[in-house]
Amino acid sequence: MKPNFITTYPTIPLLKMKVWEEIKTFAQEEYQQLSIIKSFQSDFYDLISEARGGIIDNNQALLLQSLHTLKGIAGTIGATRLQFITKEAEGMARIDNAFIDEIEHCGKVSIDALNNHCG
Repeated sequence: MKPNFITTYPTIPLLKMKVWEEIKTFAQEEYQQLSIIKSFQSDFYDLISEARGGIIDNNQALLLQSLHTLKGIAGTIGATRLQFITKEAEGMARIDNAFIDEIEHCGKVSIDALNNHCG
């Protein structure tokens, strides 16, 4: 049975609140914060789709590029666990759709947490 990577790393915080507090220093209005989250969400789903395409097409370069970019934007917005999981994926010899499902689930939970913290 494959490990569930989201529950394997419960000590890693879902969000790094210090990063989000820093974001709030320049995006002080709620609509600005929501715009940042919406942009992250859009990029997140685009990158997940690209990663899946890389698996389907056996295009390792596209898969790793998508994960690397996702890792970077997750870190920028403070989605710590998502950043960690994508970093782990970058080091794996083989990534399958089940692992991308785990990353996608973690991203959805992170987006929900960001939306709940906004304002």
